Amino acid sequence: MKKILLFCFTIYVWAYTCFSFFAHYLLFSCTRFFVKDKRSWSFFLTKLFVVPAFKVLAFPLHVHGLENVYTEKNFIVASNHQSLLDIIVFMATLRRPFSFFAKEELLKVPVLGSDIRNQGHFVVDRKNPRRAVKQMMDARKKMEGGYSLLIFPEGTRSIDDTIAPFKRGAFLLASQTGTPIIPTYLTGTGRAMNKKRFLASPSRIDLYFGDPIAVQKSESKADQKKTAEITLERVRASMLKLKALHEKANLS
Repeated sequence: MKKILLFCFTIYVWAYTCFSFFAHYLLFSCTRFFVKDKRSWSFFLTKLFVVPAFKVLAFPLHVHGLENVYTEKNFIVASNHQSLLDIIVFMATLRRPFSFFAKEELLKVPVLGSDIRNQGHFVVDRKNPRRAVKQMMDARKKMEGGYSLLIFPEGTRSIDDTIAPFKRGAFLLASQTGTPIIPTYLTGTGRAMNKKRFLASPSRIDLYFGDPIAVQKSESKADQKKTAEITLERVRASMLKLKALHEKANLS
């Protein structure tokens, strides 16, 4: 009986998701000619659907430390990664547009590909290293121009609350641009939608924002590498503290 209920809940979740994608696509297509900043407008329309989604879908979202997120300048948010829901959580929470890295293959997906283009997300061709380098340079220029970025430094979704080792790429980008990093810890999305399980499940979601970490802009490759390594360790340590804070709160 429980599996039947979860199956029905899963269909409900995906039905709402598909409806939101198509409704957003239609709204943006009908209104994009009347706005100057299409990226911000697309982000605003997205929030119309994702903000109420967590109540509608029985995924109550609790946000801690949102005051640590800049509203007047750009930033990099670094988070652990558990679920396809993670990006939606940040879209519902952050108050200004941000970008994330997406596989180039996603541009071929109807509706989703259009959203990726319209919101200015960074596309990377993993099969073509030379092209990927150029795409990273384009991302760097956009960040120097004020774009904010969401990264998942683990590089893949975990199946539990363990924080896996970090990849260095995004931290090099931070050292090249001098963009501050805001460490975050996200939990509950893996229980709601796990990559090892088809069935979705109602779950409380907690998102913790830590204190921003300043990153000094470095010019030489050696300095960039050194700064990236130091920043990586600082972000990881902060993320682990946020995880411990959550676990302590659950025990009390």
